[in-house]
Amino acid sequence: MASSSLILPQELWWLVCQELVARRDFNSLFNCALVSKDFAAHALPLLYSIHELSSASMGESTTADKVKWAKMWRAIILSSTAETAYPYCLWIKALRLGDLDTLLQDVAPYPVFRTPFFAGAMESFELVSKTSKTRRGQPILEMQKIVEKIGDTITEFVKDAADRENKSVALTSLEGLFIPTPLLSLWTSRLATLSSLTLRDGSVLTGEVAEAIHVSCPAFKELVCFNILGSTVDEDLAAFILGLRPNSLETFSVLSTNQIGQESLGALQYHSSSLRELGLSNIQKEAFPHLNALSPCDSLEWLHLESSRDGMTSKWATESKDTFLEVASWLKSCSKLCRLEMFRVPGAGTLLADVLKSPELRLKSLELSLLDDDEAFYPALGNQIGLERFSFVSTDEFLQTATPRHFAFLNSVCNCRNLRELDLMQFSMSLADLVQVKDTLSKLEEFSFDGEMLSDEIWKALKQLPALKTLNINGLSAFSFEGILSFIQFLQSSPAHRGFRLYIMNQIGEAKLSDDEEVLLGGQMAAAAGPDGRLDLTYFRDPDEEMSEELSD
Repeated sequence: MASSSLILPQELWWLVCQELVARRDFNSLFNCALVSKDFAAHALPLLYSIHELSSASMGESTTADKVKWAKMWRAIILSSTAETAYPYCLWIKALRLGDLDTLLQDVAPYPVFRTPFFAGAMESFELVSKTSKTRRGQPILEMQKIVEKIGDTITEFVKDAADRENKSVALTSLEGLFIPTPLLSLWTSRLATLSSLTLRDGSVLTGEVAEAIHVSCPAFKELVCFNILGSTVDEDLAAFILGLRPNSLETFSVLSTNQIGQESLGALQYHSSSLRELGLSNIQKEAFPHLNALSPCDSLEWLHLESSRDGMTSKWATESKDTFLEVASWLKSCSKLCRLEMFRVPGAGTLLADVLKSPELRLKSLELSLLDDDEAFYPALGNQIGLERFSFVSTDEFLQTATPRHFAFLNSVCNCRNLRELDLMQFSMSLADLVQVKDTLSKLEEFSFDGEMLSDEIWKALKQLPALKTLNINGLSAFSFEGILSFIQFLQSSPAHRGFRLYIMNQIGEAKLSDDEEVLLGGQMAAAAGPDGRLDLTYFRDPDEEMSEELSD
């Protein structure tokens, strides 16, 4: 009787590949592609659709990972010149030219990597300086020109495939370090599916680029910039924002140094109904009096405001009182706001003392680093009873243990009974404070706090947090081996503590454990919390290290 091979349904292959994508298992996806042509038809498009999420692109790679990463980029590039069996560049969702630049920096110094990368049909992309050479006498790669040529080739191929051959295109995101304005206008005009743009240098954004996006990219909704510097960037960025389709921008973030101000902030009103996420870092001193221009943007779900070093000296809270009050009214009107982050914003304590009392505001996450010490802020915090995540840093000297502000603040925190993550890394907590926390915050999963000479007496309270999975103890401590061991062994009592991570960050040198004790604790943590469990024990003024330094001197 002739034997027949088992043929699995295509739907099953597809489900297997989808699971591997969810796990980001690049090696298994690649191996699946080698099984058969049918399997490759499922595996390869999915593999390239997440290529930007590989460990190599995240800076966590080994040499072997980088070699694979280089081969993937080579295949993507060559597919745009019709040199490959499959159209890999039509499967990628993100064209991350910044990652390509990083790869080229890794490849350039080593002939063993550089030569095969630019071999064969890739030779035309190896653009080198005619005047400069490396110390080994090898011509220096013209990184910017190479990246520009590759970006131009891929975007042109994508447009031709979509227009002439009616092929499906997956590309929705474009990222680059520096893309000159003319090229950016050209490339975006070719990418009809583009929805997201990320630029290291945002000074290239102008009305010209916006026009190309307006005409060619109906799904465009997200802009992220790192730096936006230049004498005309405020006006240019405003022209870009105003040149987009009205109420199309949903996410706008500036992550680092910038010179945006009144014009750009005012232009965001053009997207007041659509804007959901707004991140403004390094806000300059001159920009604070114009934050009220954002008042129409009341559909926000996430807001990040962070002052520059210069901006921290702004007196807008007193010298621009009307603006300050308008900003408070604006924040109180943002009924959809779930995540609020304010770092080193002058007057933030006074602002939030008013804002947090609003019944319209129902925050889920609040991250603060305060410069001022408005006493009214602390009781106001307790109104946000829906908080699930809270992180807090303050320069307020009156928050020390056993002061009225300390108790007011802690009472407000403990009133937020839905908290799952609580980061009070710079807030000193006593045993009584920890008892109050365990009595009220039973949902805590991650907890960080400071303290003064913490001892084994705190373990009893911490054991009574039933959902706890991560504990960061920043304060000076003198825990005994037996005390730590008792806590670790307790973790076995509930599966909720699997994967528990314990960080003891300032154990005093006088209470240093022996090497054998540390090894034993590590083994107990693995037994109690499983392979993902972790114990980190760091010493303040480690006597062994100090002795080593003295001997070296």
